[in-house]
This record gives sequence, C-alpha cells and structure tokens, in this order.
Amino acid sequence: MISQMFISGFHGHTFTKAHSLDKLLARGIGGLLFRSEINISNKSQFQNLVSAVNAANSGIPVFLCADEEGGAVHFFKKKYGFKVGNYSAAELGKMNNHLFSAAFYACLADQFRVTGLNFNFAPVVDLNINTNNPVIGALERSYADEPETVTAHALIVIKAYRKKAVLTAVKHFPGHGSSAADSHKKKTDISASFSPKELTPFKKLADKVPAVMIGHLYNSNFDKIFPASMSRKIIHTKLVKDFGFKGLIVSDDIEMKAVADHYSLPVIIFETVSAGCDLIVCGNPATTLKAVEILYEQVRAGYISRERILRSYRKIIKYKKKYLIM
Repeated sequence: MISQMFISGFHGHTFTKAHSLDKLLARGIGGLLFRSEINISNKSQFQNLVSAVNAANSGIPVFLCADEEGGAVHFFKKKYGFKVGNYSAAELGKMNNHLFSAAFYACLADQFRVTGLNFNFAPVVDLNINTNNPVIGALERSYADEPETVTAHALIVIKAYRKKAVLTAVKHFPGHGSSAADSHKKKTDISASFSPKELTPFKKLADKVPAVMIGHLYNSNFDKIFPASMSRKIIHTKLVKDFGFKGLIVSDDIEMKAVADHYSLPVIIFETVSAGCDLIVCGNPATTLKAVEILYEQVRAGYISRERILRSYRKIIKYKKKYLIM
C-alpha cells in the first residue's frame, strides 16, 4: 500500500538496461515517470519500453506518467519521430482560439494514449504574473496573467485527455507564476509576490480534474514553517476543505532543491504524507526505494497511522479502476 503512493523516475531507454525498473515493479510501485532524453531516443524505442514495463508488471497497474505541456515542456518531439505539432501555453493563450486549442490538445491526448501513457502532469494553471519567472513565464508555460483564460484552456486540456482515459494533474498549487526563483534549483519564497487570484483556477477546476500537483512553494501568508508540498494548512485546509477537492494530491519531485536542500528525506516523507499528499514523485529510483522503507518504518513506529495510508491507497485504487485496466 505504501509503495502505491510513490511515482518514480528512472534512467535508461530499455527495460533490461534500466536495472532499477524490475526492483520498482517488484516493490509494487504506484507509478513511473518517463522523462524526455532520459527515457526516450525515438518513437519505436519508447513504445517498446512502455510495452516491456506493462509485460513485466504482474501486480496492480502502474500510473505511466510524463510531462506533456506543449511548448518548452514537450515530450512528443519531432526529433523522436512523433508527428504532432507543438504550441506553448503562452502562444495558445495569446491566440485564445478555443477551437484551435481543442484540436491541438486532442492530437496530444491521442498520441499520449496510443503510446501507452495514462497520466499527464499537465496542464499548468499558474498565472503569468512575473513574465521573467525562470521556470514559468520565461518558458511560456502559462496561458495568461488572468484566471479566466488560464481556466478555460485548462478545462480544454482536461476534457481532451479524459476522452482518451488519461488522468491529468493541474499544477503547481497554490501558484508558481509570481516566483522569481525556480523550485528545481533553490528555495522558492512567494510570500511577497503571491496574489490571491492565483488560486482561482485551482478553485474553479477542483471538481473537474482528477489530480492536483503541489509545488514546493513557501508562502508565509499560509504557513510560516513549511512549503506547500509539506503543509497541511495549504493542502488540507485550503485545497481540500475550502475548495472541496476530492481527487489525487500529488507532490512535485521531492528531490527538487527547494525541499531537498533544506530537509532530510525522513522529514520530507513524514510532512508530505501528513499534509495530505497521496502520490509522491521522486526522480531517482534509489531514493524512491529508500523513501518507501522510511514511510514503512514511520507507520510501524506509530508516527503515521495505518488509516492515513489506507486513505491514499483507496483513492489511488479508485482512480486506477476508473482510468486504467484492472
């Protein structure tokens, strides 16, 4: 049950050479994260890799995840042999042509499903408040600086993927658009730059999207101690209680420096789970396997209740039954 709460990255282009894959599947890992360059060299190779993973897995079906946003964060690139177009969120938001956006995302969703993937960590619903933001604005990952355009396009994405039985996760709660820092690289404090309107897309989409990804974003207005991904005040009080979100709550990668440089792995695991995350993303399989054991020991020691694990496990299985073949 604990293993089901983790989504792990791995290195390698084939099942046999990515030696960690068999260990992750044997452990009953909940999901795998496929990453551009690291796991894909061409279309045929990637489809073989996905097929090999499915063939080797004899347990609960695995969430097969990727970040396919379009624009700079584009998985199905032409250089790999994929024949889908590519538009950034900023380009689509500027055009604001819903029919065009729907056609584009329908193509992406179809390719996603055909390839065998079933969980897309998209769309981004961060508002483009700081256009020089190194990880959002500068990469054209935001549709606009106001909630209406962002929400409308996010809904187009969600609907396109739902038609193909693919889960989506809006990100990065409570909003990464105003930051001046990249949470991959260092602590990201949005206390002074954050605007309440950044919450609007998450609130409006709370009953329409299967998952929300939580950013490693520190905001002292909500929590003076922990970043959002480790904050019960932000996840439970704001997202679950205030917005009524009942879907899967996903942490951003716990090896990102915004948290990894400031907390030990046991503290990250304890606080992330206690805060309410159902799925914990970790890029390194060795760290993932270690984290599984850490959480297991925390439950055995009574720091985290069995009921807390069961709550996430039941939710994970619910969505796997709905979207995956079980």
